[in-house]
Amino acid sequence: MLSTICLGVVAQDFSLDDFFKEVNQLESYRTELIGNIISLVKNKRSVTEFESAVNDTFKKLEKLYESVNFPSDTTKTTSTTPAPTRASTTTTTTTAPINKPIPKCGNSENIICVKHWNCQDQKKKQNKYVIDLNAPNNCHYLEVCCNTAQIRNDSLPIAVESEWPRCGDTNSKGVYMNIVSRNAEHANFGEFPWIVGVFRKSNVFLTGGSLIASRVVLSTAMEVNMLTDLKVRAGDWDIATENEILPYQEREVNRTVSMLAQRNNIALLILKAKFNLVPHIGLICLPENGLFNLGSCRVVGWNDRLKRGRQLMTSMTMNLMKCANGTADGLICGKGHQRTLKYATGAALVCPKINESDDRYYQVGIWSHGDGIDANIMFTNVTKFLTWIQDETARF
Repeated sequence: MLSTICLGVVAQDFSLDDFFKEVNQLESYRTELIGNIISLVKNKRSVTEFESAVNDTFKKLEKLYESVNFPSDTTKTTSTTPAPTRASTTTTTTTAPINKPIPKCGNSENIICVKHWNCQDQKKKQNKYVIDLNAPNNCHYLEVCCNTAQIRNDSLPIAVESEWPRCGDTNSKGVYMNIVSRNAEHANFGEFPWIVGVFRKSNVFLTGGSLIASRVVLSTAMEVNMLTDLKVRAGDWDIATENEILPYQEREVNRTVSMLAQRNNIALLILKAKFNLVPHIGLICLPENGLFNLGSCRVVGWNDRLKRGRQLMTSMTMNLMKCANGTADGLICGKGHQRTLKYATGAALVCPKINESDDRYYQVGIWSHGDGIDANIMFTNVTKFLTWIQDETARF
């Protein structure tokens, strides 16, 4: 099916820009398809087979592109857009990307799509770029139409490592950028710096997690048990793009320590190297002492599917309630305020402490199972496993 679509683009003599738009869309479909398959057949051996089949299909599309002879005046077009300072610390190896033409806005050769922060005439509010997720845009939603004369030649802000980061802190107004959205659940970039994503090394998103130490991640056991090809990504926001103003970091998982049972759905991922703690990458506090403001708890993570080609970090307020009789004491029950949000497992349930700032959180639970409707969300109770977490973490 994907090959047929791509062949249709070539057969209809589309421009090179149109061709790449279709390929980008197909890449989005591929990611969404893999995610949907995994959500249906998690923990089955057939997951690898599905993933392999989809990847093979996309490789055929790439070969198709390489076999197409485009006009020479198009293939020789070069970009004048300066590369932003986004030094990545990822540990995975990727193939060199195909040099794609910069999308143009309208018919003018001098107006092109660039990232917001690469265009000098972009306005700031309180020293942050304002990203309107609802505004019509001819470019990617993190890009704007910019006159080539206005393209920045200076470097972008860099993420300076924090010497003494405090656990649980948030950036409620975002880091370097602030979003405008009709969806109140959308988090700002870097708002919850301790939320991480757990991926297969093939870049398939599996589950959420939280950073409790610079090389220790807290997550659920059900999604990661028995898997050896895992990596953790910190500092990401929209896991469907890499256009954010600051880069994410990735670390490979060295060891998984877990308690695999529905009532003990908890795991620690021990990483091969530490994360660098910067403004958009930090640590969450564990619930050691004090009273928590249970009326201000929220769950933070990612939806388990793409929406409109995006997979943004979201945050939803959560009502905690008494579980049904017979429920294990290792679980917390809750109900969300947004029926359309279905989080991937591993999302963090966090609460502020009474008499402390509402912008500092402690993790009290991990999304274990349930779809968020009719109060059937169940979280692993982190407090019940605090001694186990501390003992295991102390070894590394």
